[in-house]
Amino acid sequence: MSKMSNINDDLKMIYIARQPILNKWGKLVAYELLFRRDNISNKADVQNATLATVQVMEHASNFGLTRLVGSHNAYINCNRDILMSDILQLLDPQIFVLEILEDVQIDPILTIQLRKLKEIGYKIALDDFVYDEANIKRAESIMNYVDIIKIDLGLTARDKWKATADFILRHGKKGLAEKVESQADFELCKSYGFMYFQGYFFARPEMLSKGEVDAKTMEVLKILNTLNTQPDMTALEKEFKSSPALTLKLLSFVNSAYIGIPLPVQSIKHALAMFGLGKLERWLSLMLYSRSDTVEDLGGSPLFENAAQRAVLMESLCQELHPDKKEMHEKAYLTGVISRVDALFRMPMDKALDNFNLDQTINDALLKQDGELGALLNLMNLQELDQGIDIDKMLKDLHISEDKYKEMLSSSYGRVM
Repeated sequence: MSKMSNINDDLKMIYIARQPILNKWGKLVAYELLFRRDNISNKADVQNATLATVQVMEHASNFGLTRLVGSHNAYINCNRDILMSDILQLLDPQIFVLEILEDVQIDPILTIQLRKLKEIGYKIALDDFVYDEANIKRAESIMNYVDIIKIDLGLTARDKWKATADFILRHGKKGLAEKVESQADFELCKSYGFMYFQGYFFARPEMLSKGEVDAKTMEVLKILNTLNTQPDMTALEKEFKSSPALTLKLLSFVNSAYIGIPLPVQSIKHALAMFGLGKLERWLSLMLYSRSDTVEDLGGSPLFENAAQRAVLMESLCQELHPDKKEMHEKAYLTGVISRVDALFRMPMDKALDNFNLDQTINDALLKQDGELGALLNLMNLQELDQGIDIDKMLKDLHISEDKYKEMLSSSYGRVM
């Protein structure tokens, strides 16, 4: 009983981090859920791998899987104790992917268990595979039960990347390259046949940049239907907040439609007021009719999800700092949405901002990280780069407690799904 009490005490302290997993087309397909010992540092510091994974499972349930991963898969690290335990019977095998850690001993007993896990529907990934004789033998002993093989590019010599990919493909498995940190590495691994990727995609967003902003048809239809109910501006703003893609398109079009009128946009609501509901309906209808073909689900874009999460978190932080300044809240949200346009348009931020006509404080935050909005944007960058010490210092400067920040960060996951 005392042991369980200790576990429950630890559970109160844990924070779940999530790292996106993308396919070769740059679409979000899964998140790896990761143990974090404290609220801020974003460092694993795992001393008990079994407890760490149990905590991730427990808190994933508390947060709600829909909030954490949406409709995507969830990868979790599994040591031998987890793989052999009954706890996996409690999880949905259609959602969770089990990662066999590199130090798990492979023997006949574990092999039988892997077969059982496959029979109930789990996908299994072999973590941190190294292309050498011992690891090849280890992998081949369970190859019938493995779906995905992961390699850490940071721990694998570049001249072994292709040989590793060839080995994976030869056995009919899918390769996942992690620690991908540059456009060149992404393209090279893709050319070798890797299917999935992890790395600093958000911290290095140029890897996933696109030439134009997309928006899915259902989101256009939803807003058109909302217009038919004669909504107030707040309700309409809420609909656009749920679609960063349409927000970006709206801002671009408002700017082009009002050439010669020097009215910098301060918020989504401001842009809608400038546009007018009549023009908005015609614009959405035109967009809808110009998209008669099937469109991809925008929910699969990690850049849009990241921009949306930034927007929600920055808005929450600004609400904490200035409860009565709604205009600042809206500017903070808009700054977060816009903060990825350089990657989306595949051009420097100053050039990308030519597509918009933004308030100067927003421009200064985006281009120079000036002012309070710039400070909040810098905090987003630190969070995504795992700069725990700097995050802690900035929160103290902002007079925001670690617990409050954890609450807002967790909430931002759910509100952008």
